Amino acid sequence: MLTNHRLGKTVRVENKNVIAGAMIETLSASVKLASGKITEAFDIYKTALKIYPQHRALIHGYAHALIQNKQTDRNST
Repeated sequence: MLTNHRLGKTVRVENKNVIAGAMIETLSASVKLASGKITEAFDIYKTALKIYPQHRALIHGYAHALIQNKQTDRNST
């Protein structure tokens, strides 16, 4: 199945329950942060962490983004 991703490119998703989805979300949030779209990046992290709460790259990426943007007191819920 082909779906449009929020980065604007079309990606092939073979199985919606694969861990690759978490990696794509991590990359997407990283790209948004790098381009200065901080709110969008945090939205991606928060949504992805609800789906993949144990994925370390998402957890570390979200924590790094909070520290980088001086938002360590931000509630993650």
